[in-house]
Amino acid sequence: MLFVIVKVLAGLLCLIVGGELLLKGCLNIARRFGMSELLVSIIIIGFGTSVPEMLISVQAALRGSPGIAIGNVVGSNISNVLLIIGVKAIILPVYGLVSINIKPHIIWWMYATFMLMLVTVFYEINRYVGCFFAISMVAYAVHVLRIERGGSSVEQNVIPDYEQNKSGILNNLFVIFAICIGGLTSLMLGADLFVSGAVDIAMIIGVSEVVTGLTIVAVGSSLPELVMAVVASVRKHDEMVIGNVIGSNIVNILLVLGVTALIYPPVIPEQIKNFDVFVMALSSAIIGILLYMRITIGRPIAILVMLPCYILYSAMLYIH
Repeated sequence: MLFVIVKVLAGLLCLIVGGELLLKGCLNIARRFGMSELLVSIIIIGFGTSVPEMLISVQAALRGSPGIAIGNVVGSNISNVLLIIGVKAIILPVYGLVSINIKPHIIWWMYATFMLMLVTVFYEINRYVGCFFAISMVAYAVHVLRIERGGSSVEQNVIPDYEQNKSGILNNLFVIFAICIGGLTSLMLGADLFVSGAVDIAMIIGVSEVVTGLTIVAVGSSLPELVMAVVASVRKHDEMVIGNVIGSNIVNILLVLGVTALIYPPVIPEQIKNFDVFVMALSSAIIGILLYMRITIGRPIAILVMLPCYILYSAMLYIH
């Protein structure tokens, strides 16, 4: 038991270090190339922090554990919305939208979410669905690049800071990418250690596979996003927090689940089909609408609604 606790604590330490490194590296990429924080958060942080979900879902599917494979994606998206944005709102409220250019990404997020809900409830996740999700992911990536090339998002880039620090070592591309890779590696290692320790504890307690996938594994694989949200919020980079959550949720569905289905199509557990996917869709729709309409998500909403709903949802899974 002592070894498990040490493993969890080591994972948390790696997550904290990785979050700081990744944020610093991504900000310097934005400065170096004149990119918006939103694009950097979606492409680098959103994709990068979804690697744990990818590895966990593929491994679970190959090992014949569909509850963890799809539960990880659904549960991770729920925790991204209710837990991560909730924590971010407590630290620093989301005052409307930091950039109007986030609206197209919200539309893609809603599209991916409700496509998953429809497929889960009325069909099955087979290789055809996986191929469709993967193609949608490519279409989204192309759309993101077209939005950035349009130049409408430059209002949020950080070129001035870059110009003020031209003599710094962080202008070296090798150093910048090394910091990003080091941060991602540390985040993945930390998530793996934490999830492994948490699953060991769950097995000792006797928690079911589906519940483990929806809660412990999902939250564990969302730890990179949570750490990034805390670090970026403290540093007052709002756009990176929201971009990370939206990008991660899109990647989780279209890329992670798409690739998983192409490799080994998971069977959808009844619990996810009848309950959890609706929680994911409803929470995503409500927060997505608030963000789209530029309505402030402040501490009252986070403390009284978002976090209690997430705690209640987790409690219901374990009670059930």
